[in-house]
Amino acid sequence: GLAGAVNLAFDASGNLYATNLQNNTIEKFTPNGTPSLFASTNLNEPDGIAFDNGRLYVASFGNNRIEKFSLAGVGSTFLSANAAVSGPLGLAADSAGNLWVANNGNQGIYEITVGPLGTATSVTRYGGDANFPNQILVESAPEPTTWAMLLGGLGLLAFWRKRRYSPSKSARLAA
Repeated sequence: GLAGAVNLAFDASGNLYATNLQNNTIEKFTPNGTPSLFASTNLNEPDGIAFDNGRLYVASFGNNRIEKFSLAGVGSTFLSANAAVSGPLGLAADSAGNLWVANNGNQGIYEITVGPLGTATSVTRYGGDANFPNQILVESAPEPTTWAMLLGGLGLLAFWRKRRYSPSKSARLAA
């Protein structure tokens, strides 16, 4: 059963997915409320969860990884034990297909560019000391601006606006 649900995400079909921190699982609920175990492989304290291009990404806080799952529940490690995944908690996907990480371990916010095959092609850190972030929400307005809001245990920690200056994805963060 669902014990310690932390974060929720919906897929395009209206199914609800919940990270289950205490059981190290992801639970799936159909639109009519039918529950099922979606995944439990490679998860240790799953927290943040986000969909992008038919893939489900999960922040596995306890083992410093971001796991990637197909809609059939087949999982693999997307990123592990590097600068962008040192205590990952919050995840969000923007309309450009990038994955954003609220990284508690090194107090940063990261944008991970995801290639067409679902692999990380670049990792960019934004901001300085993010003061132990645990959630991130991303709102993509019409280009060239993406808004990112970072939340922590004490509420709103930061509010960033990222502007894209060229198609080569060079970026600068404006406060």
